Amino acid sequence: MARPRLHRIRAAGVLAGLAAASAACSLSSGFVPAREAGPSGTDASAPADAAATDAGGGPPPTDSGGCCSAACSLGCVASSCSCVPFVPSNGLDPGGVGDPAVTAVFPAPPPTGAAAFAFDTSTGRIAAFTPDWSVELSEYRPAGSGVMNGIDFAISPQGDPCAPSIGAWTFASFGAPPATAIRIGGTNAAAVISAGAILIDSGAFVSAGALYAVPGPGGGTGGSGGNTDLSADGAPGGGCGAGSGGLAGSAGFDAGGGGGAFGGAGGGGGAPGGTAGSGGTAYCGATLSPLCAGSGGGGGSAENNSSPAGGWGGGGGGALQLVSFASITVAAGAYLYAGGGGCGDVGGAGVGNYDAGGGGGSGGALLLEAPAVGVDGFASANGGAGCGGDGASPGENAWPDGTAAAGSAGGFGLGGDGGDGSSATFAPGSPGASAGFNGGGGGGGAGRIRVNTMTASAALTGLLSPAISTGLTTVGYVDL
Repeated sequence: MARPRLHRIRAAGVLAGLAAASAACSLSSGFVPAREAGPSGTDASAPADAAATDAGGGPPPTDSGGCCSAACSLGCVASSCSCVPFVPSNGLDPGGVGDPAVTAVFPAPPPTGAAAFAFDTSTGRIAAFTPDWSVELSEYRPAGSGVMNGIDFAISPQGDPCAPSIGAWTFASFGAPPATAIRIGGTNAAAVISAGAILIDSGAFVSAGALYAVPGPGGGTGGSGGNTDLSADGAPGGGCGAGSGGLAGSAGFDAGGGGGAFGGAGGGGGAPGGTAGSGGTAYCGATLSPLCAGSGGGGGSAENNSSPAGGWGGGGGGALQLVSFASITVAAGAYLYAGGGGCGDVGGAGVGNYDAGGGGGSGGALLLEAPAVGVDGFASANGGAGCGGDGASPGENAWPDGTAAAGSAGGFGLGGDGGDGSSATFAPGSPGASAGFNGGGGGGGAGRIRVNTMTASAALTGLLSPAISTGLTTVGYVDL
């Protein structure tokens, strides 16, 4: 069911500012505001995952021969003169932490109040913005590969058709202070490698999420809605778990698009007539090696005799890999987010009159690797919601607190409601309704979360969504 008040707050507030910021800096990711409530659930224990490499732990060996000497078989951490303790997943090169030119401590100088930074995985560029995202203040790192401003950037292909290349930044130290927003976008998945500890502090929000049809980094795009100037049928979303588009029926009956999938299946579209878009099916594995991202929802079909467009599918949540050779902490009140987009076009518009709703995008991927990891705050990769049919509002983008994004209600009593996205404890997206003349789009399925440590255990006292009980959040060993 829809929650109009919350939806209006989101659309009129932060999301409107982010859409303008995205256009200004050509980044393709969204930032979703945190609710004010604290953690509402706990995953207190995490069993070892047999799918990960079963290797021994222990403290990093010391570099007895000096920094970057032959004593370090995996290379050294120049800032601490210690050896690299493990090999990051997905072929990421840890060599940058041994480069004396990699000196950047992010952010520097530390902000004294609210701050916003946009990262682009397509180019390596980092920009600082005003807290409302309306004005770019400075270029923190220019576009290009190699070490610039003390930060290394490289793009690494993964060689898997379902896994995008990874754009990886390497820092001497990386964190998100209180009231700092970091929004990551681009065509590649994202990785941040830090020689020192990574702290996402209370009140910070780090987003690799989608914003309506625009995917997170490396995620699949939302399928376009049917438009009689082009085709009355909705287009499929992007990605290996994409929802298919709804196919138009006769005499004004239209079908909703299916929700995108990744870890959880997408919900099917509703179809009073025509052919409903099917929800996507799950793909890739629990270890997030390769590092896959979320898939887009399918578009809804359009009335054969009118010009408004069917609802666009939501984009898939992006993929973010955090690597620290010391520790990773997501503090209480901090947010790490890779949610899927709700049904709506790139500007956040909903569904035309007489047309069907699009499906929500699936959640993306969060991969955390360090000798020790603690999550006291929120880590989420939920799916976005589908649109209702017949003039309905957009579906909600995924919420960061484990609550299911709400599908919008069908309009004028002639459209079916959109399906809800996944939640902390329910991994699939919900189906769209078939009421009236124009079906609703299906909800997006959940993404995946993986934590790798030296001991295959982690202090996960905050809220993880999807929850460990769904099997889509797992813990395992780093590769030694």
